[in-house]
Amino acid sequence: MQSHFGIDPTGPFDYIIVGAGVAGCTLAAQIVARNLGTVLLLDAGNPDRSYRLRVPAEYPTAFGTSWDWSFRTTPQAGLGNRSISLPAGRALGGSSAINAMIYIEAPPSDFQEWAKVAGGGWSEPQCREAFSQVRNWIDSLTRIKPTREIATDITAQNDSAFHAPLPSVPELHPTIQLALQRFHTRNQTASSYPHGLDRPHAGFDAYLRMQQNGRRISAWRLLQLALHTKTLSRSHRLSCFHATHVRSVEFAQDRAVGVRIMMNGEEHFIQAQRGVILSAGAFGTPRILFASGIGPRDELQAINVPHRLDSPRLGQNLQDHLVLPMVYRLHSGTAVSHPPSRVDRLNYLCNRTGPRASNLAELGGFFDSSADIASITSSQQRFDFQWHITPTHYLEYPNLVSHAPHLSFGLTHVAPKSRGFVKPLRAAESYSPSESNNREIALHIDPAYVTEPEDLSGWFQGISRTRELLQSGGWSDWIAEESLPGARRSDAKVLELFVRRFATTLYHYAGTCSLGITDLDPLDEQFRVRGIDGLWVCDASAMPTLVRCNPQATVMMMAWRLADWLP
Repeated sequence: MQSHFGIDPTGPFDYIIVGAGVAGCTLAAQIVARNLGTVLLLDAGNPDRSYRLRVPAEYPTAFGTSWDWSFRTTPQAGLGNRSISLPAGRALGGSSAINAMIYIEAPPSDFQEWAKVAGGGWSEPQCREAFSQVRNWIDSLTRIKPTREIATDITAQNDSAFHAPLPSVPELHPTIQLALQRFHTRNQTASSYPHGLDRPHAGFDAYLRMQQNGRRISAWRLLQLALHTKTLSRSHRLSCFHATHVRSVEFAQDRAVGVRIMMNGEEHFIQAQRGVILSAGAFGTPRILFASGIGPRDELQAINVPHRLDSPRLGQNLQDHLVLPMVYRLHSGTAVSHPPSRVDRLNYLCNRTGPRASNLAELGGFFDSSADIASITSSQQRFDFQWHITPTHYLEYPNLVSHAPHLSFGLTHVAPKSRGFVKPLRAAESYSPSESNNREIALHIDPAYVTEPEDLSGWFQGISRTRELLQSGGWSDWIAEESLPGARRSDAKVLELFVRRFATTLYHYAGTCSLGITDLDPLDEQFRVRGIDGLWVCDASAMPTLVRCNPQATVMMMAWRLADWLP
């Protein structure tokens, strides 16, 4: 266990936060800024010092490395019986250290659904106000030039490095610029935020990103900026320890009083005087709760875990977004390849620009697949699909060198009906090979992808609408061919095989410890674990339904709201 900021790892602390990801870092910053108490932030990962976690275009190379938990699903019948790799960040910053940095706020329709199942406190006006506060907070941090210490660690030291607000739209790749111009000339762009897509709209625009001066700004980087630029006495109020495995929450009767951790091969107990907040993600949070005796009684007793609280829905309701690559070879343009050319490397080193500064998924849009093509970019119905548009060959980058220019439409089903689950296993039965041998609980992860018939028919509609869009838009002078799935693949049976073979996760896991107003829901409407005092869960696992867009901004909003409710 190694420390940041703090001195004494034994405590006691007012709050212990498990997981230094998007929710955990946001919460830690707010607890300190609002003088709510002392905080210990614990994470199993390491500092994000690798270039793979700093250089935007390198993030796919972190998948399957020590920076990734490398979870896997059980064989998925809906995906041709494939076992899918599930990337999840194992570094300070959590998945914000290895994601595409897209910042987009969930649409009103999501909060209409949340208010029904989690109470009126989750209606759209309250959530939109919290979004506004989060964005103002990010903007205030990233407009202030920090101390030399943190500036050296985050980005190049120059006076212009911290002038633009975040989230923002940095440089766009030439291929993406041309695509955006084509959409614009056909009146297919729509944005309520200057120069960027801030929430789902029909039409296309550049995505807002959490990057600045060619570098990623993860949740961990925001926490560092908050602590340095606010001149808070961080050594007395916040401690952070990484490479620390939290085994379980400890209790006194029905109250959480601390956590049990592994440190230098030995178990230690750390006390929390006000409570414990689990922010370890849609897989990590249920694992800790299972190990603490909270969950479905029969499943825990089957693996000899002492049972404390029956929570039958814990681990259920697993949701995720799948992405399906539709790849188009272009007549002209600039190929994006990996490893980068010497010119691209030098350009990035000297100016922090060029392909290495790209998050790859620079351009996007939303659409209702049931709308006809004439209204697909203006329909105001609930969107069920999203495009992540990249200047790469979606399947080749970063593993194969591509010499031809491509434009890929990452077709994303943002409203899947299929629901899966996570359940506890003995370690020997784990589908997650990264789990260390000293852990008592492993996970059986079954997202049940494409098991609902509506999801498969939805994919057919999404493919059809994407093809119609490009055929009706007069793109033939630029698009040479549809490389994937290929123009000849139009029969329903052939397209079904294509979906089941090529659809894969967009790593937006959520819902396994969801908010709700019934006694069966694991959490109440303010993130409190039902039946236990002093124990909260705040991360994507708490979402009742997965938002219809990239979830990072929504997770930050959720953490902000929990900070409002902490005692």
